Amino acid sequence: MTAKTSHWPAFAACALSQGFGSLLAVPMRLRSRTVGSLALFSHGTGPATAEDAAITQAFADMATIALLQERAARESVLINEQLQRALNGRILIEQAKGMIAHTSNVDMGAAFALLRDYARSHNQTVYETADRMINNREFSV
Repeated sequence: MTAKTSHWPAFAACALSQGFGSLLAVPMRLRSRTVGSLALFSHGTGPATAEDAAITQAFADMATIALLQERAARESVLINEQLQRALNGRILIEQAKGMIAHTSNVDMGAAFALLRDYARSHNQTVYETADRMINNREFSV
């Protein structure tokens, strides 16, 4: 750490007090997207060899790919859940429109207008109103 201690004196002092004499840090990135860094601490001193740097970068590259794949999988699950909720909500609204159209003897466009107007006048979302209607909870048009 002697070569660069002037750049980060507080960090260098702390690392040295813990018995570390050197540090090799490499970026964790894929193309232009940087997700972090991998830092290897050593009790020895002196610069890392080119081989050490290459091996460390290979580990960082593998870790980057694993992190990005996990993140993509998590985001995919979240998007699927959101789409499923939207679809379920749309189905509920369509059922409520059908009930209103049947009981009020109006077309589907007019049924939606009635549903929407009721929701607005009761400070509810169209989904909340449809849910209350379909599940017979305190609803009357």
